[in-house]
Amino acid sequence: GVSGATPLQTPLEEAHYERLSSVSDVTRFLKALEQQDPQRAKHIVLGYSAGKRPLDALLVSGKLDTLASGAPPTRLLRVMIAGSQHGTETSGGEALLMLSRNLLETPERSLLQDLEFILFPLANPDGRDADRRQNDNGVNLSTDFSALTQPETRALLDALVRWQPDVFIDLHESGVFKAKTLARQGYLTNFETQFEIANNPNLDRAVASFSRDQIRPAVLARLHKRGLRATNYIGEIIDVNQRIMHGGLTLRNIRNRAGMEGAFSLLIESRLDPPHGTYATPGNIRARTAKQLLAVQELLAVCQSQHEAMAARSRAARKALEKTGNGGRVSLVARYAPTPEKESISIELQRIDNAQFETHTFPYFGRIVASDELALPAAYAVTAHQDRIGEVLERQHIEYRALREPRQCRATLQHVVSRELNDAPRGMASWHSTIRERDALVRLQPGTLWTTLDQPRRRLVSLLLEPLSNSSLFEHRDFSPLVKAGEDFFVLRIDDDCRER
Repeated sequence: GVSGATPLQTPLEEAHYERLSSVSDVTRFLKALEQQDPQRAKHIVLGYSAGKRPLDALLVSGKLDTLASGAPPTRLLRVMIAGSQHGTETSGGEALLMLSRNLLETPERSLLQDLEFILFPLANPDGRDADRRQNDNGVNLSTDFSALTQPETRALLDALVRWQPDVFIDLHESGVFKAKTLARQGYLTNFETQFEIANNPNLDRAVASFSRDQIRPAVLARLHKRGLRATNYIGEIIDVNQRIMHGGLTLRNIRNRAGMEGAFSLLIESRLDPPHGTYATPGNIRARTAKQLLAVQELLAVCQSQHEAMAARSRAARKALEKTGNGGRVSLVARYAPTPEKESISIELQRIDNAQFETHTFPYFGRIVASDELALPAAYAVTAHQDRIGEVLERQHIEYRALREPRQCRATLQHVVSRELNDAPRGMASWHSTIRERDALVRLQPGTLWTTLDQPRRRLVSLLLEPLSNSSLFEHRDFSPLVKAGEDFFVLRIDDDCRER
């Protein structure tokens, strides 16, 4: 900002924490930041929500022209942060407005020596204005990144592909009071801030190990020093007898989908306080926003201290994706399994009746097991539902075309013997299919969709199109009915170089 000028107040601060920022408040505030410092800040609209609300973002950089043009990152570590994908988890969006302002003021402006930003405070403006988890179509955006059925998820993925950030951060909150589940057993969960990293087994190894061994431990250590209890993420606790696992492993969430683009990708999930508490501000929003902002600031401090190492690894991962040629392998399924050296885990819960803390022991499934490994074929041929599948490939930035001439190919056909849905809590259910494969010489008709695996997102193609993959498009309720037991699957694996006949 202009030196000596009063720092701009966010809408939440202006309202003395009595009223949350509306979508129009966010637009107005980001425009004001651009006006105040047009050399470093630019307000943009990434698209529009299901309810036609703007998806506002702010670009902040010491090299704003380069960033605004969408040119690949140069010396600066490029960081993208999304807040409030769930409309009821409001502190992420509010913290990002404060961060936007702070980056243009002192002392946080020093981050701009090494970092630049694409900040997306309200990833779900419909939910924010309606105080609802989902968007106006009633969809939970957080698990829509394989099918990309919603305008909000498409806009976020388009931004990821366009700006190619080295780091992607997703801000969430989790309610410690679970009215329909754990609370009925008399308990609240008791955590402050949790961190998860992209954890699908098909991610770049160097990025994944650096996230796990360097970045996350460094952030947790810094937050402990600042007095904020921070831990590795554990999945939702909804039952005192359940198994404990970590964050979702599939590409349904943006954290893993961003990881597939070569980015360091992290989830910060902080505490959403119980609705029945007595707080200094409504819903304890002041304290919640302060914690969310502190978690982001400490993560950014780690990113700044490691900016060269992170940029080198993320960009090497992208370069590896762009190598031409086929080949490589992919693990279609990732699941949690028991950890032999640690069969149980102790977690503190709080009793609702007397507010006492109790330690509970849970079975621990903390080990990630990758299975159903597939050698990538030369291509895939989609012989039915071409419009619907083509639309998803397009949204995923996957190259494909429709065949104009018939062609004969050697293909692997997958016969779906049986298919049933495994029951699991909210958004985590997955299909179990039994498949019999056979090789055949097939004649593909004009209009067949053809997607070669000689392209940057080759692994993604298999993960989305294989019916056994638990990141598959056919896990999504709009597409799962297309896989029919007793029939040959309509997506064929092409194993050789076919000739048009």
